[in-house]
Amino acid sequence: MKLYDNGQKTGHLLVFQLPESPGDNFSFFFPIGGLDDLDRLFKVNQGFEQAYERLGQICSRYELQGISINDIDRARENVPDIDEKRLCRLELYQFIDQQGEFVSEFADAVMAWFTRETRQVLPALRTGAIATGSSFFNREKEREEIREKVMSGKSILLQSPRRYGKSSLLKHIQQNPLSDGIKACYIDLQGAKSAVDFMESLIGDLMLSERCADCLPPALAQKTPWECLSHERIELKRIERQNIKKGWKEYANHLFACMDGASKKVLLIFDEFSYMLEDMLSYPDGTKEITEFMDWFANLRNELKHVSFILSGSEHLDTFLHRHSIDGRIDDLSPVHLDLFDPQTALSLMLLLFIRENISVTKNDLDEVLALMGEPIPFFLQVFVDLLGAECRRKGELTLERIAEIYDKQLLGPDSKRHFESVWQQLDRYGQHTPGGKEAAIQVLSRIAYAGNTPVDQKELEAIWSASTGSPDDFADILDLMKDDFYITVNPANQLAMASKLIRDWWSKHSQE
Repeated sequence: MKLYDNGQKTGHLLVFQLPESPGDNFSFFFPIGGLDDLDRLFKVNQGFEQAYERLGQICSRYELQGISINDIDRARENVPDIDEKRLCRLELYQFIDQQGEFVSEFADAVMAWFTRETRQVLPALRTGAIATGSSFFNREKEREEIREKVMSGKSILLQSPRRYGKSSLLKHIQQNPLSDGIKACYIDLQGAKSAVDFMESLIGDLMLSERCADCLPPALAQKTPWECLSHERIELKRIERQNIKKGWKEYANHLFACMDGASKKVLLIFDEFSYMLEDMLSYPDGTKEITEFMDWFANLRNELKHVSFILSGSEHLDTFLHRHSIDGRIDDLSPVHLDLFDPQTALSLMLLLFIRENISVTKNDLDEVLALMGEPIPFFLQVFVDLLGAECRRKGELTLERIAEIYDKQLLGPDSKRHFESVWQQLDRYGQHTPGGKEAAIQVLSRIAYAGNTPVDQKELEAIWSASTGSPDDFADILDLMKDDFYITVNPANQLAMASKLIRDWWSKHSQE
């Protein structure tokens, strides 16, 4: 892994051209330092031609041309329609493995990326932020599944453990409509703890976008809140909250009746829906309020003809509700599961991120990253790439040994709490559910982490919980939460293990702090 040498200007240019749409052209520049590179160039050129044929329809619109070039900074003299924003500097050795074979996975990754969407630029690192635009990566399968279900009139329950990228997918759907006939509005429910909060969050986020204007109460929409200053919107939201508190159901029913008559079908996206229900449950009358709210919401979904919903939730939302004798009435929601990136998708994303960072990587480098992390959780994959990129810019080059050291000392090291802050915060929630729950959960998680790949019997973990809290009560609830928060799997023999090597390694280092 090392920085590109931008001082090398002479080399070979692979140009992919669309005569009818020059703005979609893209190209790859391979610097050539001497005669030793000529054998590599032959293999790389041949490999890309084979990839071009293999990808078939994806690339068939493009004309492929190879050009020797003396000065890449003057490439436009040779290729007048070249787009410098879609010109990648690559290294020949990146595409030749240790056995001297062409790395077809790399060629497929870069070619598929640039041919996938019109004028697509390289993805950027978005550590800790929602991935939008070109930084949103490879969720076509889930997006298409959601599109088909919404177009058929269904509402969706989007499920996955935390940090898998649910919010990024939901924001992508908001910003890239599933259909011309669908208006999508995104609502963040984090911090909502009641039905009144639910409605206030809905109104507050609808005010942010003019596209959601006809989803607002008409009197509020006339004030064009999306054009207001922040403090002005806060005041408008405060006034609406007072109206909501007078009778949230009446307010909501009238609002949704207006939405149902909007010019386009409305898709309301409620992010962190599970969080809201869990927080509602922490109040003395929480079970009663959730039951009332979920009954109303189920009846509403049944009545509306032109409004659909996407609710984001944990994998265990239904069992969590049933355990508290709450019929969530979510059987009408069609589940969509967001899975981890498969190894090839993770490899492709890392390659493109490093190219944007002006860093050349080999497949050996990326295989080492995946071996260290185990199954790559999207958020932490970006964090690790960010750390590696920063160190590579400082040092100029990183060996495999140094990559492993950065994993151990930086990603998992003393300063790692900022990366894992959201994980620590979940422990505080366990303490809110049960007195002593935080400390008991730490002991349970430590037992699972220290066991490594060996699963631990659930009865043993329940005994640890009971010894710490004085009661087995709430263990099943907390276990459901831990499955999502700490990526815990349960086998048919009721044995538990941490599925994420990264989380297991980190927890083993820091659980006693």
